[in-house]
Amino acid sequence: MRIPQYMKFLVGLSAVLYTPHAFGDSESDFIAAYKWIMDVAYYDTTAARNVGETYLECIRTRPELVQQRIVATAYGAVEGETPSCSTAKDAIRSVLSALEEPFARVLKYGPRSNCTADISTRMFGMQRVLYVRLRKFCVGGAKVLAGRVKRMMRPSMRYNGIILDLRDNPGGDVGASYRIGSLFVSDALLGAYRNAKGQGKMMFSPSQNTLLHSVPIAVIVNGTTASAAELLLYTLLDNDRVVSVLGTSTFGKGVYQHERVFQSFGKLQVTAGVLLRPNMEQWHNVPYEPSHRLDFDSIDEDDVLLEAWRLLAPHAQKGDHLGTYRLTDIAFQ
Repeated sequence: MRIPQYMKFLVGLSAVLYTPHAFGDSESDFIAAYKWIMDVAYYDTTAARNVGETYLECIRTRPELVQQRIVATAYGAVEGETPSCSTAKDAIRSVLSALEEPFARVLKYGPRSNCTADISTRMFGMQRVLYVRLRKFCVGGAKVLAGRVKRMMRPSMRYNGIILDLRDNPGGDVGASYRIGSLFVSDALLGAYRNAKGQGKMMFSPSQNTLLHSVPIAVIVNGTTASAAELLLYTLLDNDRVVSVLGTSTFGKGVYQHERVFQSFGKLQVTAGVLLRPNMEQWHNVPYEPSHRLDFDSIDEDDVLLEAWRLLAPHAQKGDHLGTYRLTDIAFQ
C-alpha cells in the first residue's frame, strides 16, 4: 500500500515533536538528581561526572534513534536501533558510587529514628545531677529538650552538675546540634561549616539563652558518637563548659550531608561540606580521645554514672536555677 506524501509529512512532524518529550519520568529524575549531586557534592566529582555524562549521552541519543525509526517505518524501511542504556536507577547508583565517599548513597526507608531524650534527676548523696541522654539530633530537638527540663523542675530546684550522655548517637540534624549547644553556652561561637564552593557560616549562640547557668558538665562518649554529636561535644569543650569527657574514642565524622527525595529513586544523600569546631579546626577522620577512658564491657550502667559524678564532684557548685531560655526558635546571627 502506497503511503500518501502528506501522511509521511505528518508522521515525520509527530516524531520531531515527540523528541523533546521522549524522556520518561525516571530519565527526567536522573537529570535532576545528577545536576543536584554535581552541585552539592563536597568531594571530587570527576569520576562521577564521567559516569553521569556517559548515561546522559545514551539517553540523549535514544530519542533521536526512536525518531529515525518512526520516520523510516513510515517510508517502509527501518533504520537504526534504539541503544541499550542502563536503567536510570542503576545509573544514579553508579554516580553515587563513583564519588568514592562512604556517605553518598540511596537511603532506605525504615522505622523512624529514635530522637527522644532521656532526662532524669540523679542523686549522689545530697547532690542533685541532671542526666540527659541524647540518642539522635532531630529538627526541633532543642525546644523539646528545654520544655521537658522546665516541666520537671520546681521553682526551688537546683542542680550541682550535668551528665550529658552521647553514647551511640550517630548525629542527625546539624542545626539541632547548634541549638542544643546554645542551651548550655551563652553569647558564644558554636562552630561553623563550609561547603565545596568554600562558602560557609559561623554559628553563634544568642545571649542569655542558656538552660542552666555555669553548671559543670561531664560528657560520656563511645565509638558511635559521631557527626552532630561530636559537634556538640566540641561546642561545649571549646567554650569551657566541660570539666571531663569519659568513655572511649569517638567516631571522628566531621562532615555533613544533604538529602533530597526523587520519585524514581527515593531519598539520596551526598556529603555537602565540612564541619568546624568553634576554634575553627576540622576533626573529620580524627576521633576525640576522652580524658578518662572507660571499658563499658566491664562496668555496669550505675558505675558509669557514678564515675561521671566522681569527675564532676570537685567542680560542683551550689547549683543554679533554671536559666532564662525562651521556648521559641533561636535566631542565630
